[in-house]
Amino acid sequence: MRPLTPRLAMVADEVRRCTTSAESNCGTSPLVVDVGCDHAGLSLTLLHEGLPARIVAVDCNAAPCARARANALALGLPLDVRQGGGLDPVEGFVEVVSMCGVGSGTAVEVLEGARDRVGAAVVQPNDDGAGVRAWARGAGWRVARQRAVWDRGRYYGALVLAPGAYDLDYAELMWGVGAQVDREALGRRLRGEIARLGAFPAKEMELRWAKEALRRLGLPG
Repeated sequence: MRPLTPRLAMVADEVRRCTTSAESNCGTSPLVVDVGCDHAGLSLTLLHEGLPARIVAVDCNAAPCARARANALALGLPLDVRQGGGLDPVEGFVEVVSMCGVGSGTAVEVLEGARDRVGAAVVQPNDDGAGVRAWARGAGWRVARQRAVWDRGRYYGALVLAPGAYDLDYAELMWGVGAQVDREALGRRLRGEIARLGAFPAKEMELRWAKEALRRLGLPG
């Protein structure tokens, strides 16, 4: 199989971890749903590795579903591919849902519509993820972990969410500093933001919180 990109490999690591942890209340055959599966590289990799779970790949568009089925057929892997929005094509409790490359608004829409039947979520948003953290704060969920990688010169973060209330200040809401976090990757991102924000006097509050987030990580400016 073609190796996953660092971004998708990060998400795959967290899906594996969730299926073997108490975060998602997994039993002996947990259900893992990859929402917005595209070519299904993530699902097929986990299936190929023998992840002890039932894996369903979902996409709202026909073309990605066709690609996913073709890739599964080429690899001889029995991947269950379903077309539909969010978790609509899947019934029952979902121990782990993954969403890669989606906006925070889309991720929130999926989770809000099914939060009573999801054990854990691994979300790799295509933005800073603040909207996902804000939703978690109001929905009685928490950010259990935050991961980040640099992939082909771009910063990608991932959030692992699970039920359980917590509170946030601005540094935690914007940057996830209160979660278990990849300090070096987030620190690199924060230094870039501090340099950018310094050119805008109107962004003084954001600059102050970015510096505070870096300080909490215990990293030099």
